[in-house]
Amino acid sequence: MNKLVNFRCIGGAAALDGRRVKKGLLLRSGQLYKLLEEDATRLKDHGIGIIIDLRTAPEIAGAPNDEIAGARYVNIDIMANVTERFLNRNEWIKALNPEQAVDGMLLVYKAFTADAVARRGFADFLRTLADAEGPVLFHCYAGKDRTGFAAALILKILGVSWEYTLKDYLLTIEERREYNSKYIEEYRKKGLSEEQLAGLEIAYSVQADFLESAFEAIDRDFGDFDNFLTEGLGLDEALIQKLREKYLEPSPEL
Repeated sequence: MNKLVNFRCIGGAAALDGRRVKKGLLLRSGQLYKLLEEDATRLKDHGIGIIIDLRTAPEIAGAPNDEIAGARYVNIDIMANVTERFLNRNEWIKALNPEQAVDGMLLVYKAFTADAVARRGFADFLRTLADAEGPVLFHCYAGKDRTGFAAALILKILGVSWEYTLKDYLLTIEERREYNSKYIEEYRKKGLSEEQLAGLEIAYSVQADFLESAFEAIDRDFGDFDNFLTEGLGLDEALIQKLREKYLEPSPEL
């Protein structure tokens, strides 16, 4: 059985107009595969209405989500256009070193904003959040890249500071430390070199410049974040306001 990894609520942060992100409604994690009974019970007891799985079809086939009572599943394949280079993990690892790992991760984050299928996936993610009833849990494989960018998108829409957004993103380093150490040790026993292992450690964690590169690309390619939402993701102002009303506490002036 597996421990639920990289799980947390992203509510409570200061946001637009002196408001705060509602607690308990937006949750993120890694995959929900063969969970410990206590973790599955915790998710059920939280009353999750929708689980949004951002993984590819091969990832899901290899590690299907556990059923969580009361939750509806939605799959949004963010990386449907990803190249075989990223899908074939064993071949990718053979050529791995720290420089290649950083370059590879930056390419992944570039795809989040440059690839039309990825943009459509993140737009579908936000539309699903807008229509959701009850708490939403969204995840990918490790809960760090697709999930990390998705979390940053909704927090940005809600007016949360970049400092808080980056802090939440970087929590993954600690949240995945134990799991990553075990994973790397398994590959050490398989004969990977120290250079390959160093690259693997980078690829299975996060760095601030990964997320920053995606938002720099947004400004460069779309002008600003608002244009990215409307032109890049095809969202309208009504949906953006719906997200804010759903996930922000009422104005203190009311």
